Amino acid sequence: MRITLLLLVGLGVVPAAPAQNVFLAIEDDGAKMVKGVYNDHPQVEVAGKLQSSSTSRYALNPATLYRPGFVNFSDVRIVTSHINDLGGSGGTFNYELHIYAHATVDTVLKNCFMVLELNSWRDSGCVYQHLPDLGPGQGLNLELNFKLAEKLEEGRYRLHIFSDGIEVLHSRMPARYVALQKKKTDALLSGRTQDFPAIPAQPVAAIYPPDFKGPKVDGAARVRCHVSNKGDVTSVELVSATDPAFGAAALAAAPKWKFDPALKGRHFAESVTEIPFEFKAPP
Repeated sequence: MRITLLLLVGLGVVPAAPAQNVFLAIEDDGAKMVKGVYNDHPQVEVAGKLQSSSTSRYALNPATLYRPGFVNFSDVRIVTSHINDLGGSGGTFNYELHIYAHATVDTVLKNCFMVLELNSWRDSGCVYQHLPDLGPGQGLNLELNFKLAEKLEEGRYRLHIFSDGIEVLHSRMPARYVALQKKKTDALLSGRTQDFPAIPAQPVAAIYPPDFKGPKVDGAARVRCHVSNKGDVTSVELVSATDPAFGAAALAAAPKWKFDPALKGRHFAESVTEIPFEFKAPP
């Protein structure tokens, strides 16, 4: 497998949650959806034909649905390393990102590529890689190396797999999230509905109140959230709580949640949803 050109670039748009996405090339005449990667260059459609994009600016932007199908990853490892070259110049570093994994799919996937979204405390960026076409039951061993422009500080990553420019669900996503996304995609593609409620994409657990008065007991709370058409929680209100302390803890956690926004007529829309929180008494 050919190693792709590394790009650790500032994203023009950084999604607030691991929502379904399209990968965009930001060119002078606007953003174009990347539909494949060929000879280390993202391919965009121009006048009905695919051609290499010449830009160095890319972005992940929300899309309406995932591509039907599922990619199962196993034995995933993502590590970074560097070589310190002190010969003559002094202090010159060669930074690298290494990805190891085994992938299998349940359907035919063509024009495949992977995007690894990187978010450290200081920078955000992405690297991308062409993947071969895959068929049902076929396995693929990934052993990819990317040269980074600078050291990647501690942070988070999200893995995105695309086929014909549309993101594919995969096993590195939470199981409940995948199930809801499959349900939404099936409903939209079948024409049964044009609407769908917001889907929790990045939940944040509430912390058991450290100053809880009295004997430590289990508790619960429910919070009503107003979610924007970008998936952010804009306001919260307490619906119920078994104790005021649990209510306060739930109200502190709920604004940190991120959602795939609701759909109304297949357009992103504001919505209202409720989040249940459970609290287990510490031992």
